[in-house]
Amino acid sequence: MIALVMSVSLPMTTYAANWYLEDGSVTVNADNSGQTVTQGGGSAVPDEAPVITQRESSVETGNTIAINASDNAAANVTIKDINIKSSKDAIDVKGSSSANITLEGDNKIFSETGSALHISDGNVTINGSGSLKAEIQETEQALAPAKMGKCPETLSLTEMRMLKYPAMTRVRALAPAMMGT
Repeated sequence: MIALVMSVSLPMTTYAANWYLEDGSVTVNADNSGQTVTQGGGSAVPDEAPVITQRESSVETGNTIAINASDNAAANVTIKDINIKSSKDAIDVKGSSSANITLEGDNKIFSETGSALHISDGNVTINGSGSLKAEIQETEQALAPAKMGKCPETLSLTEMRMLKYPAMTRVRALAPAMMGT
């Protein structure tokens, strides 16, 4: 009886875990009440510092990452050694608040019909010691016509919108942000 009372009175701790894309697409939701992660058809799990990765990054996965932030909250996500090849947006950042993406290792995102990195609204900061290679198949949707290699110490994208480019090359990423535009 005493043990039960003690366990009920313990504060809830923040969960931090690796989320493996091989187990399903990952959705991170942040609002004023905190941040949760959902994978596949599973339940939302509180996690203030999720690391989204793959067990074997040399193998492409069709699973994707969605980041939703609302109520002036900031979503915080680490992406480590991912290799996404999707028929839709590989990483989709939604909401009018902030998303902070930390890169670790070598990350590759490719979309056949959507965007490699789609930013709906809000502020996105990408930093870390890793790299991000973002490509799309020949379509008109992209953030910019370029290839992103090593990420600078901090790369901020504020209120970026999807741009349309007719008949661009197949490699597209974030060059204007790296050039300060």
